[in-house]
Amino acid sequence: MKSRLFYSFLLAAFLSLTLMQISKTAAQTETPTFEMAQAIPNGSDFGLAVTAPLTDSFVYLPVLRSAVNVPAAVENCQLLEASPSGSAVGLGFPTSAARSPSKGTMRVKVLFVDFPDSPATKTTQELFVNLPEVANVYDTLSYGQLDIQLEPVHQWFRINQSADSWAGGFYTPPYINPFRDALAVVDPAVDFSGVDVVYFLMSDAYTPFVNLTQPLPQGVITADGHNLNNFVAGSETIYHPFAGARLMGHEIGHTLGLPDLYNTTDGQSPFFGQWDTMANTYGPQPSMMAYQRWKLGWLANSQIYCQQSAQETIYIEAMQSAGGVKAVMVPLSGTKMVVVESHRAEGYKEGALVYLIDSAVNTGAGPVRAYPNRGTDTDDAPLVVGESVTVEGVTIEVLESTNSHDLVRVTRGATAVYEPTADLTNNTNRELISLIETLTFDAADLQQ
Repeated sequence: MKSRLFYSFLLAAFLSLTLMQISKTAAQTETPTFEMAQAIPNGSDFGLAVTAPLTDSFVYLPVLRSAVNVPAAVENCQLLEASPSGSAVGLGFPTSAARSPSKGTMRVKVLFVDFPDSPATKTTQELFVNLPEVANVYDTLSYGQLDIQLEPVHQWFRINQSADSWAGGFYTPPYINPFRDALAVVDPAVDFSGVDVVYFLMSDAYTPFVNLTQPLPQGVITADGHNLNNFVAGSETIYHPFAGARLMGHEIGHTLGLPDLYNTTDGQSPFFGQWDTMANTYGPQPSMMAYQRWKLGWLANSQIYCQQSAQETIYIEAMQSAGGVKAVMVPLSGTKMVVVESHRAEGYKEGALVYLIDSAVNTGAGPVRAYPNRGTDTDDAPLVVGESVTVEGVTIEVLESTNSHDLVRVTRGATAVYEPTADLTNNTNRELISLIETLTFDAADLQQ
């Protein structure tokens, strides 16, 4: 009996010393361990929670998970580009160099065009008035890292074709012709030096809804000695003047290399609801998932926890603030991954949002899908305390929530084993796709 008491006291003393050492280690950091749950600095490497012995409470410990410390692990979460759209738009790393800049200044030349069968009836100023809000949208989404500068040329340029010639889809060589024709008209009056995006707003008299984005490979179209790789044409200000900036924001997302996350067959958003401006433009507030913000450089590697182990309990801070660990990502292959992130105060349901990314699925066909789907859409997908969901063998449970964070337990099941998809690196993959796409455009040019 005395022996058991002695060892019990010895064990208790050891555990107490362990907890004291944890407290001492945490105290040596600039952020107290408990307060870590409220505010993790931008780029911080803290956020792993362990269960403290005897107390059954969570203690937050430092975790080395920045790109410098675990580059291989982070790289496993940088998916390969495998969609049929290739280097035009997609979810693979890295973004094509032909896309518009995601950090610093993006210059967008805004031009107004009408047609003999659809002459303009309004002034260019009337069509432009609501569009500058797009700069605020991207300032918010990028945490202040992208400054969009709209440069309107306030005159109507007449395109001597039918307005219907501008209606249609995108990503295919014939649709570069309207932009070439328009450039021939506007180039004498417009300086395109240093321009990143050319955005044509169509005549207010043209009634069909048109949104045509054409991200091109490098060097297909040039003007003033400058490659023009990103074109947009739209009539969004006609039908949706209140949301013109939102629609412009969606199209600018394509020039950044982002795919459509809604169903392009019927225009609905069953896959990802209102959780990304590339899925639904008309939500209460613009939003963008953590993976795409990371891909664009708006989140640091240290803000992504790329999970390799069987189980982790991780604190993730809400996407609405700039700092802290933003997402847990569980790679399943070179093209597929499960992600969980936290959402607060957007006008949507609050909680931990879980989604599956598959970079081999084409734009507009559901490359990103939120779980669970509780009804006709995924707007109410986020998990709250006590809820869980299993996706592709990965189980996510919400253990704790505050107004700023979620604490989640992420468990890999026996079937959720990482399987590399290919030996190609992303850079090699990108170069190959871009070369094939450029040759496709060159062949189309020869047929004109």
